[in-house]
Amino acid sequence: MIKLNLFCKRKTENMITKKDIPLELFKIIEPIALDNLDLVKIKKTENTFYHFIETDEKSNNYFRIYIDGSKIINNYNAPLYVIESKPANTISSKNAFGQIKLEEIKEKFYQWINIIREIEESNSIHDDIFIKEYANYYYNEIKIIDKDADISPYNPKQQEAIIKVLLFLSEKINETSNELENSVKIELIDEIKTIESNLSTSTKTQFLKKFSKLFGRIYKNNPKITKQIFELTKEFYINKGIEKVNDVVNFLIDLI
Repeated sequence: MIKLNLFCKRKTENMITKKDIPLELFKIIEPIALDNLDLVKIKKTENTFYHFIETDEKSNNYFRIYIDGSKIINNYNAPLYVIESKPANTISSKNAFGQIKLEEIKEKFYQWINIIREIEESNSIHDDIFIKEYANYYYNEIKIIDKDADISPYNPKQQEAIIKVLLFLSEKINETSNELENSVKIELIDEIKTIESNLSTSTKTQFLKKFSKLFGRIYKNNPKITKQIFELTKEFYINKGIEKVNDVVNFLIDLI
């Protein structure tokens, strides 16, 4: 029991909160992060004031501000902050370390944000242009103007309704016969599971972008089945008498 308590205490001590962050650093980082929650999210990591990663699960990019720089680099200069970023800059996709003053952190963080946003929003032969275009179409149809869309999740009641939509979509995709290849079905159902598992930790905007990409992928593989799924979903909501509690539900019911 004593060992367990020591372990729990040590684990708790490693979990930093906003009250452990120097105020001036907090005031620099937080406004930038809150303005870019569609692109980045925080990851709790030992020995970091901040560890940002992309919301794109396939990305390996990150930005870290370390608490104890002496554990990271040699010749650590105590008054300075040690940061690590990937990509390092616009000419290297590798990671890089640096020791910088507090007043330099804002520029470095902005630089990293701007790099990953430009990459994310640029067309590329590595992307599926068709899925991207269809996803943008659906997103423009369902995006919301809530002031808190970029910083707040859907409330629990709304999330319950969204989960019902996702489960229903998964069932209908699985029930399709020759309209979708089995490999495509598996990918789509896995994507739905990922969206559902991340729903409680996603902002409204983050969810809607993932949701739109899902339908972009369905449409690319079979436009006809996309319309059928929409119609079946509409019937599902009408027959179940589920209350319209969010823009996603309104979209599913009214789009067709």
